[in-house]
Amino acid sequence: MLKLSRNKAQTKALEIVYALLTYKSIDVAIDVEHLLSGIVEAPLSEVPIFLKAVALYTVKHAHDVEVLLTPHLTDWTWERLNRLTQSILTLAVVHKLYVDTNVPKAVVINIAIKQAKLYLDDGDHKFINAILDEVLPS
Repeated sequence: MLKLSRNKAQTKALEIVYALLTYKSIDVAIDVEHLLSGIVEAPLSEVPIFLKAVALYTVKHAHDVEVLLTPHLTDWTWERLNRLTQSILTLAVVHKLYVDTNVPKAVVINIAIKQAKLYLDDGDHKFINAILDEVLPS
């Protein structure tokens, strides 16, 4: 099994979710095994369980996550959010609700805020924080 630091695993997870949401948006079938191997740059057997779980639950629950988040997007629609914002929100919800229900809410939100600060416009991390604080269970 390939060993990745937590930060590297979270970055790879975000890449996976971004790719899956992109393929979903254009209604193209995806070979998830090939996607995982390509992003991690290792055979599927070496891909960490966390990343496999993120991919599986994103494919299985992407619509449910969108439905959960949409009522909390004050003055926004899901479609108006850029794909990276969608991906950060989706990853956080998938992580907390499906991959590891025991991880503290604050940890998941902190990861999402770090990703938002790194990849989104200034101040967007506040939007991510507010939405996830409303949506994620304690």
